[in-house]
Amino acid sequence: MTAVRAIRPHWYFDGSEAHKAPVLGMGADGRLAPGEGLPVEDVDGIVLPGLVNCHTHLEVAPVARPAERGFLPWLKGLQAAGGAYTGVDPEKFLAPARDRARAMHAAGTGMLGDISNTGMTYAIIREAGMQGVCFHERVGIDQPHHPVLADTVPVPHAVYSTHPDWIASTGREALARGLPWTIHLDEDPAEAEFLRGEGPWPGILRAFGRNLSGFHFPGLSPVAYLDALGALTPAARLVHCVCTGPEDLDRIANASATVCVCVRSNRWITGQLPDVVGMLQRGIVVVVGTDSLASSPDLDVLAELAALHRAFPSIPPGIVLSMGTNQAALEVGPIAIAPTHPLLLVEGPRTLDDLLDGTVWPRRWLADLDPSHPVEAHR
Repeated sequence: MTAVRAIRPHWYFDGSEAHKAPVLGMGADGRLAPGEGLPVEDVDGIVLPGLVNCHTHLEVAPVARPAERGFLPWLKGLQAAGGAYTGVDPEKFLAPARDRARAMHAAGTGMLGDISNTGMTYAIIREAGMQGVCFHERVGIDQPHHPVLADTVPVPHAVYSTHPDWIASTGREALARGLPWTIHLDEDPAEAEFLRGEGPWPGILRAFGRNLSGFHFPGLSPVAYLDALGALTPAARLVHCVCTGPEDLDRIANASATVCVCVRSNRWITGQLPDVVGMLQRGIVVVVGTDSLASSPDLDVLAELAALHRAFPSIPPGIVLSMGTNQAALEVGPIAIAPTHPLLLVEGPRTLDDLLDGTVWPRRWLADLDPSHPVEAHR
């Protein structure tokens, strides 16, 4: 690959370490390349790998904010919106999903893990110029088997909505294949109540016509339940973990499972946040997702990272950035971003703290920089 330019941003974050004012050789495709001997252009901004959104729902349309805070009012609003979430008229929601995917890529997302109810978003991800995985979410507490669609990774929705046999088999197969699987977990206290046979979920499921006569309520926490099913493994990506306490965080750490946090969604729906500091103290790999537009203001990974930085100011900015770049990419599967992926320029910030201060900085893929208009060239 021929280096056509050499640039010097304020910082380069490579996914794990920050480098101050480095000279980066940049190929015409926006990837790193040898750049010795080229005129150096000073660039106002920070360069980093393409962002990784580990959990979003491209198909889910925004719904009105419910007057009552909590997971169940939000879920009722989402169900009322219909469409892809309920399997009705998916094309109505796939067209906006294409627009959202293109906007995500324009804002710097290079890879995502999308939770799909149709199993049809893999093509949308690729068409938008991104890499990623379509996790086809399956529900049915009384359905032990589901068909598998092409171009998807089948995954369970949650412990209160998916049959334990399906959860267990998904976990085993994902571990054997070396690929991740994902499940919404411990997002709301009603999940643990359900596993005790209490709370609103048994009645809700029966009202939906689900047969709970064969379900054994284990009386375990959601994390302990996954562990008992043999599904708490390094292949598991546990989304949310808002209600997860120290004992269960220890279980997650011992299993080397990954946690995906979506702090803006959690704050909007339940007003609570996961114990991200406790996760990091235990060595748990933490990645980020935006969740859907039904609970987040946008699908912007940098905005999500900034919100996490504000919520947990004791976490160094480099650690926060790693949750949305290479660390996340390595957990998506066989695709790795690393320096071989096109790089992103965030224009304007001079430090990593600036980058995460909540400002909506302009972003450009390095391949899109105009080679005829260097900022300042010198030898």
